[in-house]
Amino acid sequence: MLESYPLACLLTLVVGTLLWFVVRSTSSIEPKGEGNAFVLTNTVAHQRLLPTPSKHRFSYTTVSLLLALDDLEKGSLNLANGWLFRYHGIPPRDTIWSVCGIRPEAYLTDQFVIDKHDEKESGGKLRKPLTIRQKLDRLLHERGWDTHEIEEIWFATMPSYLGFEGINPLSVYYVYKSAPGGPALWLVVLEVHNTFGEKHIYVLETGPSEESQRSEKAKFDHVWVFLRQFHVSPFNDRSGFYRCSLNAIPPPSRSSDSEPPRPMVLLEMLTSDPERRVKLVASIFAQASQRLDARSLRSTLLRYPFSLLLTALRITYQASILHFSKRLDVYPRPEPVAQLCYAGDPLGDDNNPAERKDDNGADCVAGSIGWQKEGSLERWARNTVEAYIRHKVDELGVAVTLTCTNPLVPSKAFYPTDATAHSKELDQECLSTSNEDCSTRSTVRTPTTQSLDIRSRSPAFFTLLVMAPSSLHALLLGCEAEKAFSVNDRELFLSVFPSMAYPKSWHSTATCSYPSLLIYLTQKLRLSLLEPPESLLPLIPNLTYGRYANPVDELGGLTLFPLVFCLFVVQKVERAAFWFSRTRFVPRAEPWNGWARLDKGIERNEIGSVWRPRT
Repeated sequence: MLESYPLACLLTLVVGTLLWFVVRSTSSIEPKGEGNAFVLTNTVAHQRLLPTPSKHRFSYTTVSLLLALDDLEKGSLNLANGWLFRYHGIPPRDTIWSVCGIRPEAYLTDQFVIDKHDEKESGGKLRKPLTIRQKLDRLLHERGWDTHEIEEIWFATMPSYLGFEGINPLSVYYVYKSAPGGPALWLVVLEVHNTFGEKHIYVLETGPSEESQRSEKAKFDHVWVFLRQFHVSPFNDRSGFYRCSLNAIPPPSRSSDSEPPRPMVLLEMLTSDPERRVKLVASIFAQASQRLDARSLRSTLLRYPFSLLLTALRITYQASILHFSKRLDVYPRPEPVAQLCYAGDPLGDDNNPAERKDDNGADCVAGSIGWQKEGSLERWARNTVEAYIRHKVDELGVAVTLTCTNPLVPSKAFYPTDATAHSKELDQECLSTSNEDCSTRSTVRTPTTQSLDIRSRSPAFFTLLVMAPSSLHALLLGCEAEKAFSVNDRELFLSVFPSMAYPKSWHSTATCSYPSLLIYLTQKLRLSLLEPPESLLPLIPNLTYGRYANPVDELGGLTLFPLVFCLFVVQKVERAAFWFSRTRFVPRAEPWNGWARLDKGIERNEIGSVWRPRT
């Protein structure tokens, strides 16, 4: 505690100085905005009920904003010439610093449009983000809603603060449509962010889709029960349901200072068993609501100067209590559920499956809209594998298509150069923009005898293919154990990525032959990480201990060894960090224990959480 005292004093001094400067510099500026918006002071509470030995509860005071979305994007809510509060979606975008702000890039999907004004100068490649309203309209339209009926939207969220954009666990969009008596609440969109930078939306419609039993929820106007799909807490799997209850607030055009809107949202996590027991309760209740102007925002920030900075620290602190004190085991992060997996995709469920069927047996619409961005090592591995594929399709005369379930990642197809005048690559932006904003480059499929289609959940497919001792290892771990990727033809996959020992004419060791010392060292690093235990070899057909070759090694040791060495170091450091922090995973769920998952899978129970007593 004493060691952190000087840091806390320094942080207090810095924040206090910045706020004092803002108060002085904006006190003479017109304090009131022109649009509809409110500053909310909320009480956020969490209570865990299951497993019973891990009961836990806490509450915090937070600050958020309730904004009329159209007013926000017109710039009507900017305060103190943008210094105190600013919407960064209108020019000049990044030239003005603000104490609080909203960036459209931080919300919903990472979608762009071509900047028509500078299209000629940029060669058609200069892109700018869509606004929040544009992205919301597109997401709703893709899910079958008629966005022309939308009249007004409330947007409840936590803004950035002092240039820092922290975790925004929950943002709520209240969508109103035209009705005879005035705008009526039509849709509620819950945008959920997790600590891994991923995003998910749940779209809830008022009316028949709501829960009929509301006796215990009398103070709420709307109640829904829907399937869970998104990984938020590392102490829960993705099974079960949510029950969401909220109060109706008047639309922006009917808001008043005398009765300011005070949103209340209650989320209950229910187990997947028939009893649907309440496992976790989370709520956010607005205790105070003031019209957004310079004076109200300054006074709220001075009263709660650290609230917007502490979200990530509070999450980490409470997670440490649940893990080390309450003895809950950790589930590794699964890949978000994509719509592609719901259309008969052979990938199927991974080791932490999300719910797919509602009570009527209908498929649930996947709501994932944000994935982790590709890392530098993943990009390096992808470029290496693609270089190998370009060489192999010419040699074998086959076509190879790479598709990711993340709709923001373009698909790629590789064709033999001797089949056409030049090699063609298909860059198909699945969730991109409208035709006038982005023209998809078409590809004429060349007449080949065979085609290999590979579908993956993430760029981790490329690192697995590079790090596996052989393509058979990659196939067993990636397709069977982890469900990380799938192929339409396994025999063709093993033809494009052959799994065999090196020729005996090359430099030999006791178990195998290697073309060079670097390839030998590369394979030793792979075997130290992904060699299956001998006890599992009877369960793995066609795998002979110690005699493998990774086909990507054809590119040479100078190309492969630096990449494999970097990936080896990262995985070793990650494992050491988990060991040093005494992190306990759910049995057989450790990231490095894929062979155990191939044998038995991870431990499951009807609660969806694993409590482990002290030993």
